Amino acid sequence: MVLLCSLPLAWIARGAYRSRWESWFARNVARYGGSVTHESESDWLTRQFGESLPGEAWIRETFEIENKPRLTTICLVSDQSNYLLSYLPRVVELDGVVLCEMTLTDREVDTLVSLPNLRRLILHDVAIAPEQLARFQSVPTLEKLQLDGISGTDAHLKVAGQITQLQEVIVRDSSATNQGAAALKPLVNLRSFSALRTQITRYSRPEFAQMKHLRHLQFDPNQSANRWNPLGSQAPAGLPILQPPDPTQRDDIYLYAP
Repeated sequence: MVLLCSLPLAWIARGAYRSRWESWFARNVARYGGSVTHESESDWLTRQFGESLPGEAWIRETFEIENKPRLTTICLVSDQSNYLLSYLPRVVELDGVVLCEMTLTDREVDTLVSLPNLRRLILHDVAIAPEQLARFQSVPTLEKLQLDGISGTDAHLKVAGQITQLQEVIVRDSSATNQGAAALKPLVNLRSFSALRTQITRYSRPEFAQMKHLRHLQFDPNQSANRWNPLGSQAPAGLPILQPPDPTQRDDIYLYAP
């Protein structure tokens, strides 16, 4: 009897503690942090991510905080986080979205396209059809696009070459990068295109030399033993070729999936 009576009190105490913790964490993220990551509890148990967030209630509270000048990037992991896409328009300052290991519906793509300040879109193993990606041609603010894994096929790169407002493209760990620089040919005609980061496993072809607007070209390490040698390839005259970054130093949090 005593145990039964204590259960409601324990539940109330648990809720009060969680609410207080979530409010504190949300305020600090909004004040000091620039990004929010969400994944489901089951994913947290599976992946053992140490910084998983508690879920929809936390996200709702975070989105309702007023004056979030530094809450600019949100990362959603797995299909169980898809429903949170509908909340993104509530984040006034949001200009970067990172999506990992999920499938996008037409409605969810519409939500992303409707974001008024979207500048960076990072897709890591996201199942998105080329015709869905093509809808981002109507997003004038989009400057940076990253296509990793299954999001980086030849068909996706052809579409990326039609998103004329792009300034930076990152393509890694995909079927396109395994075909060498020729797969990047659709990007040649992008007039604002100035930065490329990719992995190449074969010797370069003239495509890089045709990218007249490039100012930054970076090659990431590749697992293949037949690693591409930038020193023996063609590149635009005077173009600085950046060395692969130290894998222990994450120089840009937007370039890496959680």
